[in-house]
Amino acid sequence: MKPKAVVFDFYCTLVDDSGVEKERERYVQESLYTLLEKNLYPVKHAEVASAYREMKETMEEHHKRQVAYGVFSQVKFLADRLHVNDHVLLHKMFDLYATAVLHLSPRFLPHVEETLHLLREHGIKMGIISNTGVTPGFALRLWLAEKKFSEYFHTMLFSDEVGVLKPNPLIFEIMAFRMGLAPEEILFVGDTPTIDYEGALAAHFQAHLFRPGEENLYELMVRYFDIG
Repeated sequence: MKPKAVVFDFYCTLVDDSGVEKERERYVQESLYTLLEKNLYPVKHAEVASAYREMKETMEEHHKRQVAYGVFSQVKFLADRLHVNDHVLLHKMFDLYATAVLHLSPRFLPHVEETLHLLREHGIKMGIISNTGVTPGFALRLWLAEKKFSEYFHTMLFSDEVGVLKPNPLIFEIMAFRMGLAPEEILFVGDTPTIDYEGALAAHFQAHLFRPGEENLYELMVRYFDIG
């Protein structure tokens, strides 16, 4: 069956975050330390780094259970570890932490813009399903809007907003409902064998395991949708 819509994974399918991700984490830690220092909190840089590592470990434990560990929970964890009990400062920490992607951004993979333009020209609905880590869905939406890319997508689902992660079938089921299509009518394209490919098939989507660097996304969509 030829699909009627396509849903993309975000990282390593539409964008490349390699290199930038670690730089962004360093930026967040430095910025949190500077913020606390300016507000006269007696905190050492090593304590910020240690709290951040503990938070990442906690997040990963949640993700192993396919349970989202949202950014507010992450920042609250950091605040508790660093003994921050000022609500105004907590919200400043959240804003700084959550919007770091707007300062240190991922890069679009080759052929993404021309691919999305082609699909839109042919009236094919598009969506995104992405597991999020330290960058929340709302910040990715802002980034996509800033780059003039959000207009391409009918529906975007991010795990911190839904509460579960791929490969949990629920996040795929919500996408099908939002698109108004049966799961079998939707093609999911992602780069991870278990989370993306097997997860989509288990939810009765069509699926393609994308190999960035080896496959051309534009040519792939031309083939699946018989367009171009």
